[in-house]
Amino acid sequence: MPTVHVQLEERDYVNAAQAAARPSMRTVLALAIASALVIVGAFVGWRAGYMREAFIAGLVWFFSLIGAGIGHMVSIAPKAKRVFRQQQGLRRAHEITWSDIGLTVSGADGQSTTRWADFHRVRELDDQFMLFLSDAVFFMIPKRAFPDSSLMQSFREAVGGRTRGG
Repeated sequence: MPTVHVQLEERDYVNAAQAAARPSMRTVLALAIASALVIVGAFVGWRAGYMREAFIAGLVWFFSLIGAGIGHMVSIAPKAKRVFRQQQGLRRAHEITWSDIGLTVSGADGQSTTRWADFHRVRELDDQFMLFLSDAVFFMIPKRAFPDSSLMQSFREAVGGRTRGG
């Protein structure tokens, strides 16, 4: 069975947390539609003589979106760093193997195998792979854990063809 040795670093966890927290296309679409409705409503209000109110409503919506986005982006990294420091298991070295059955993680705490079908989504980032069991629970495998590109390609192929989201 192909094997990689993984030692997560804080930046791995922070990058993964930021990637997992990115809004879905559904959320972006809903915000775009809501924004369009606010703009149309402000325009109708403006035309009806409520110029000041329409202008204020548009500004409140715009700055609420900006503030929420900035707050979201700024808060993730510190929280992820704190969680990484708190969860001792994230910092322990472990070994990952894969087969036709699934992904096996072995370490000082024990061994666990997760079937490929249990993963509902896979994301490949610039520096790591993320295999999601749910929207909030995922495995992360840094690309630096792969000693060569052929082993990384073998993993890509194993993941891509067997997961529900593959």
